[in-house]
Amino acid sequence: WSRMKVLFHRQSAFQSISRPYHQKYVLGNFCRRFYTQRVFRQVHPADVPFPSFLKSPKTCSVFGAPMVYGQPNHGTDCGPQMLRSFGLRKELEELGWTVRDQGDMLINPPQDCDPTPDPLILGKTKNCYSVGTVCKAVHELVYGAASEGNFALTLGGDHSIGAGTVAGVLKARPNTGVIWVDAHADINTPELSTSGNMHGMPVAFLTRLVEPTLYPGWEWLLNTPPPH
Repeated sequence: WSRMKVLFHRQSAFQSISRPYHQKYVLGNFCRRFYTQRVFRQVHPADVPFPSFLKSPKTCSVFGAPMVYGQPNHGTDCGPQMLRSFGLRKELEELGWTVRDQGDMLINPPQDCDPTPDPLILGKTKNCYSVGTVCKAVHELVYGAASEGNFALTLGGDHSIGAGTVAGVLKARPNTGVIWVDAHADINTPELSTSGNMHGMPVAFLTRLVEPTLYPGWEWLLNTPPPH
């Protein structure tokens, strides 16, 4: 690991970006191989019972949600294909999972005619209807997979889709516990958000700090159980 820290310390971000393709490819392969070996060396046998809510043989349903409209930057929609290209399927199969990759869902861009909430009353929400309808579609896919006893793995995409993934699992298994790991809490409400970017709001919608029926595209959330 110290070798890796020295290697990255000597290369600035600009140098990494401007390095010729074949050098980046070699370095990328080295990093991926080094990291993979390091991770596998830390996997220890354990007597852990197989979860009763998953069917056997254990099956992972993979969905791509190339979402970009919950925040202002380009590129998050490349996430699903990047993860696949770096060997996601092989990694899952080596861990003993049967993989059902259902590809990427179709995400339509926001339209000028999309309904919008009144910002003077309900705060800032950019692309509210578009983000809400995408999260609805994500929740339906996750719910279907979880209801069949599969492990639902959603590849994003900006993290506004977290509202859909969590809602889908909770709808299938209401007793599920949720541990939210992120650099931010993602619990902003439209009234308090200074940007209106909805990738910072999924937890607020899930926990009903926001009334979903007041926001176009989010009405479906009322029919899913909130996390406890």
